[in-house]
Amino acid sequence: MKYLFNKKGFTLIELLIVLAIASIVIGVVGSFFISNYRLFFKADDQITVQDQAQNAMTKIIDKIRETEGIYSIEGEKDSITRYYKVDKIIFKNIPDNLLLKFNDETIFYGYGEPVNKAISGNIENFEMRLIPNTSNYKDSKGIEIKIKAKKNKSEVEIIDEVYFRNK
Repeated sequence: MKYLFNKKGFTLIELLIVLAIASIVIGVVGSFFISNYRLFFKADDQITVQDQAQNAMTKIIDKIRETEGIYSIEGEKDSITRYYKVDKIIFKNIPDNLLLKFNDETIFYGYGEPVNKAISGNIENFEMRLIPNTSNYKDSKGIEIKIKAKKNKSEVEIIDEVYFRNK
């Protein structure tokens, strides 16, 4: 009988109150960590997509700058903006022509065939417009390039101009 009236220990009510308080604290702290976790991956996607778009633009400009001009363009031309949605573009170059190809969210390049060296991935849109904005691409002095990159919900659009040095 002596053990039944022992007052050392916790009652069921005390344990339930502690459990309720602990669950509230864990819920608040957990939601803080989850929101930071999501924010981290969103920022990581944004940095990745910006880096890929900028690297693609830099590599394309470096390669195009040394060419003599455009040899041919394959892709749709928007009659209002006059941008070509590039599928494949060939630039005059010696000894082999430079080819750029856009396929499956990736821009590829090559000198002659095959065009199998990847420049960048996660590219949603690859467009070019002639400088000056004429109808004949063989007379152009340069091009304006527009690259739109996207990963998950993060996207970036970069526009730049390049002029042919050897024209």
